[in-house]
Amino acid sequence: MKKKSFLKIGGAMLLLALVLNIQYAWGGDGVKDHPLHLEVLAQSNDSISTGGDAGKGAGTDTGVLWTEISEDCFVIVTGAADTVTAFGLQFKVEADGYGILSVSNASTRCKPGGDKQCSSSPCGEFWIEYAKADGAAASIKEEQKRTEIGDMVSIPITDMETDYGKLSDFAEDIKMIPLEFKDECILGEIRKVVMSDSYIFIMERNNPKGVYVFDHMGKYLYKIGNRGQEPEEFVDLSDFSLNEEERVVYLYDLMRTKVLAFSYEGDFIKDIPMNYYADNFEYQNGLFYLYRENVVHGDPLYSLVIKDDKGKTVNKYYPVIEKLSKTNYCVFRKLDNEILFAEDLRDSIFTIRGDELTPKYFIDYKDKSMSKVDRESILKRTRLPLTVLLECKKMAGIKDIFEINDKVFIKNKHIVIPQFTVYDKKTQKVKTFSHILNDFLFIGLSHPIGQYKDYLISVGPQERLQAAINIGFKVWQEEGLLTAKRAKELTAMIEERFPDRNNIGETNPMIFLLKVKK
Repeated sequence: MKKKSFLKIGGAMLLLALVLNIQYAWGGDGVKDHPLHLEVLAQSNDSISTGGDAGKGAGTDTGVLWTEISEDCFVIVTGAADTVTAFGLQFKVEADGYGILSVSNASTRCKPGGDKQCSSSPCGEFWIEYAKADGAAASIKEEQKRTEIGDMVSIPITDMETDYGKLSDFAEDIKMIPLEFKDECILGEIRKVVMSDSYIFIMERNNPKGVYVFDHMGKYLYKIGNRGQEPEEFVDLSDFSLNEEERVVYLYDLMRTKVLAFSYEGDFIKDIPMNYYADNFEYQNGLFYLYRENVVHGDPLYSLVIKDDKGKTVNKYYPVIEKLSKTNYCVFRKLDNEILFAEDLRDSIFTIRGDELTPKYFIDYKDKSMSKVDRESILKRTRLPLTVLLECKKMAGIKDIFEINDKVFIKNKHIVIPQFTVYDKKTQKVKTFSHILNDFLFIGLSHPIGQYKDYLISVGPQERLQAAINIGFKVWQEEGLLTAKRAKELTAMIEERFPDRNNIGETNPMIFLLKVKK
């Protein structure tokens, strides 16, 4: 009967490297590239030793081996088995050799060693369990594909079936909320919308002056926060989040690296020093999640940092290896008991629960996947992004993510028009398209920018209402998707509910709530 032990690769061992082009790449700092060259290392038994008890490596049948490529924080692993499963692929070992059997996140596992202390590495190692066979390293070939890696699900992005995907395929209803227009709340482009049971909180994309608060009918109430140098003011508002249990709004002041806490009614409560220049920010269950891809100042110098309500660092991920001239954002999508997280233009989605970061979804762009060189040229701005996208005609990666009921929604960067993917977890069906066809109201609909309970949140200008009356309804009637009777009913509804729709420059955007099917 085979024994199990936990082994660590020695620093001076002799390594024989096999390089596999593996479609599903998984690194200690998340999936940075696709596809990624994963190095599978073989060695003689006398080069292996157990953590804390050297010498027991020889003759050991199974175990966990690990090391890192420090430059990119990718994990190098060793092992051998008759059948090897890795990153959603199953491999067959043609001769006695080395390969990966299974992968699990090591962020909460105890490292090998006599002290058995638990901790996570700067890169967050992944631990590999394998069954060892005798002999030297041999070739490994792909046997069959799988769609799941433990709890990690692969979502394939197939060829774009159509320019339009019907809203009714994944939603059962739509609501429109016109935001009141006043001198105190003239909104530009909206970056973020968060809804509570009573309020709608909105932050603009460029030069935000605070967080604007509306009720669920769209009536403007007040603004939270002001720009200035006073303790309750911010210098540079980068993001905001809600603490719904305590009815608190948290604003992040990037320049002064602190959180400003306000009541839902706009009363200042306190500030919390963070000493971190966060471009993206989220709060959940007593913890603050901070992100800045290119950290050059502050503490610690990691891209993803988790701090408590006193500003103390609880955990950290993605050490900053290379200083970038440009800043790229991330996605924090807060759900009931977790936060979905993805770095800009990558192909993996993680879940954060407490201070643990765990892989959840891998977006498999297949032959539409952008090369590492092209993606880096976009991220580093060494070439104009549009030029790269037009030349390679590939998917650059994730721009936004949502999850409601049993459906996952992914906004993908692709040439000029982003692609929107709907993945049904029950049926495992995937649909990808450029535009959402609003076959409830036949009014132009943008990709969502937020979610609330069972609703996706989309934003659009009121000018689209008159455009639908003048042009849109006629086009959809010609396509056979809209009847003349229904077009007349929709026209009457718009004229009654939105009398100010044609006052260019004197209307705020509308909120569209798309109720997702269960």
